[in-house]
Amino acid sequence: MLFETQYPAWLLPVFLVLARVAAWILYKKNIRNRLFPPAVRLILAFIRITVIGIIGLLLISPWIRARSEKIRKPIIILAEDHSHSIVNNNDSVSVVARVQSLTKQITDQLQGSFQVDHWLFGDSVREGVSDDFSDSKTDFEALFNNLRLDYTDKPVQSLFLISDGNVNSGLDPVAAATDLPFTVNVIGIGDTLPHPDLEIREVLYNRWIHTPGKFKIRVYPFQKGWGSDTAELQVWLNNHLVRRLSLDQNPDSWRPWYDFTLKADRPGEYPVEVRIQSSAKERNLSNNTRFFTVRATGDEGEVLCLFTSVNPDVGAIQQALQGVSGLSFHAVNIDDYQQDTLNPGLIILHGLPDIGHPMQEWFDKWAKENKPVWWIITPATDIKSVNKRQSAVYLTRKTDQAEEMQPVFNPRFSLFTLPGDFAGHMKAWPPLAGPVMSYRSASSSEVFSFQKILNVTLEDPLILLGRSNGVHQGFVFGEGIWRWRIYEYLAHEDHFYFDQWVRQVVQYLMIDEHRDRFLVHFPAVVSEGDNFHATAMLYNSNLEPVNEPDVSLVIRDDKGRSAKYQFGREANHYLLDFSGYEQGVYRYRAETVLGRETFSRKGLFRVRTIHAEDLNRIADIALLKRLAVSKEGRFVYGFNENEVKNMLHDIKPEASSKFVAYKWSELISRGWILWLLAGLLALEWFVRRWYGTR
Repeated sequence: MLFETQYPAWLLPVFLVLARVAAWILYKKNIRNRLFPPAVRLILAFIRITVIGIIGLLLISPWIRARSEKIRKPIIILAEDHSHSIVNNNDSVSVVARVQSLTKQITDQLQGSFQVDHWLFGDSVREGVSDDFSDSKTDFEALFNNLRLDYTDKPVQSLFLISDGNVNSGLDPVAAATDLPFTVNVIGIGDTLPHPDLEIREVLYNRWIHTPGKFKIRVYPFQKGWGSDTAELQVWLNNHLVRRLSLDQNPDSWRPWYDFTLKADRPGEYPVEVRIQSSAKERNLSNNTRFFTVRATGDEGEVLCLFTSVNPDVGAIQQALQGVSGLSFHAVNIDDYQQDTLNPGLIILHGLPDIGHPMQEWFDKWAKENKPVWWIITPATDIKSVNKRQSAVYLTRKTDQAEEMQPVFNPRFSLFTLPGDFAGHMKAWPPLAGPVMSYRSASSSEVFSFQKILNVTLEDPLILLGRSNGVHQGFVFGEGIWRWRIYEYLAHEDHFYFDQWVRQVVQYLMIDEHRDRFLVHFPAVVSEGDNFHATAMLYNSNLEPVNEPDVSLVIRDDKGRSAKYQFGREANHYLLDFSGYEQGVYRYRAETVLGRETFSRKGLFRVRTIHAEDLNRIADIALLKRLAVSKEGRFVYGFNENEVKNMLHDIKPEASSKFVAYKWSELISRGWILWLLAGLLALEWFVRRWYGTR
């Protein structure tokens, strides 16, 4: 038992002294009370001291912690997928009824031996049971992260999942569940019958391009059991149909992707929509369209690659950038470089700086001009000089030896997008040779890929992108990327994945976000009814972010109606939240005034009725089975009542555990203390009355 007080504990001895003095005055000093026998006076004095002492103890507000041992049942966690895809089928009523029946069946059958906790996951993770299945996404990673935190040091025996497996947010469930300390049993629910379907599975494009010039997009159409009905791909640019392609009536002869070349003839934003259409009826049309915007910067770019000796890495980068409109590539030996002949938008340093080429004057000039740098670190690179010239990462060389490091793509990378199966391609690429180092990256840096050494994946970066004093920086901590390009051709007869990686890295590094000094970002596509927000950045003439001036915003819909807003301030930028927008195309114009300068930015975004949950309406039973097997659990299909019953019957509780519980309470809240006071006062009154006094 632990005892604490709200007021200083030294007051209690003071109250006891006062009680002793009061008792002495009453029963020793007072002549009237000398009529009591000595023993009675002693008892009455003790009662008076005790009463005053207890009152003094209550006045200092004591709290008492009581310790007790309790028996705790093993815990069963029942988590239900609350997303819209559960009921997104022709027989939604029976699905809802079955999920509710499963919840009741699991609870009734297990709650006698287990503590059954109910959770929902979708847009958020919360306690409760399913009702309307209205959430717009399915995120297993968020669920597992919440359970890890909430059930630390609790006797969880198993997790029961009810889901259709249509994941559209977060990590792959199998990867996300790796560290869960309990088994996972999965009950699959939803529509498992495939229906003929056309789909735009993916569109690859560069969000930023140079003008004037052409740009390419790559479209990945997909079909399920479509048969011989005709289908057509359409590409719309600025709401005009600019490309169309009839697909073969035999879907088996479709190519995996189709490339289209579009033209940007002026700076600005270009809305692009890709559609796949057919005259035949289709049950799910929500995945037949992809919409995105491409921004043309309005200038040409130069890439300067400096090296100490001829290296095939330089040639691989140059070949990857061939055909990029508005971009010129210059590969120059460091000993032949004349600084005034070029004005590059990006500098690539292969193995530089080194001991023989400190490049101090050039670095000073590039820093003043805010030039981004792509560092390809080799064993010859002077690491101390690299640390001196940027702040995106701090490197410490451990040994002078080189190490072979294989790339492992970081699934959380968010600075730009690559094909959905890029991680699988990169996983097979040959290792790079680089120095053995320790890494300490800035919070603004993102790891593109990790190092894998001797089949062990480390948290150290192999490829890193970030900022140094507001300027983009890129790092590859090894040489030999030319092998990646050769491997892609030998394995797939195509350089596409390597070239796309190089182009995306160069594009990210070359985009000078400070050039305009006023940036506004809206999501390109928003689902109808979803909440979303826009951000804005404003820079002064020293390229420092400021948000003192007001930023006004006007949004117009495709019917000519407009609404006016003003951005709120958040740290060093601007933020504005939106909700309740209906389907349509909306154009915006943001304006602000800084000193005597006026800045404006135009753009558009589209609100669609499509939700991520609508893109795939077939339950992913294979994924759910993999999840159950990976966590040593069982999978059953929810509509098979016998299998569900047998699975629940086989769940036997592990031994109940004892745990120590502590409870804090105020002493005055305990009823016996008041009864004790009343009893002592009544006893004193009775004795005094017995001897004829009051």
